[in-house]
Amino acid sequence: MRWERLKNGDLLAVAEAAGFEAPVTGDQSLFYQQNDLKRRVAPVVIAQTKRRLVLAHSAAIEEAVSRARPGSYELLSIPNERRGIRAVE
Repeated sequence: MRWERLKNGDLLAVAEAAGFEAPVTGDQSLFYQQNDLKRRVAPVVIAQTKRRLVLAHSAAIEEAVSRARPGSYELLSIPNERRGIRAVE
């Protein structure tokens, strides 16, 4: 499947149908889709998608996924350097 082609609520609908509970994505518009559609999935959105930064902060991303509950949404702000990470609620 070409996930990057999915728009609006389609990504959440397909992820939910595929059995995903906490999809990790860089699509920051999912916050509005999650609220509007009242999905069971709990997206974890990372504001920085550069591979090296995602890998450097993988532990924080894993923690966010473990906190995910149906209908929740979490935005992780990963700085453009290797220092620190903060969760935006």
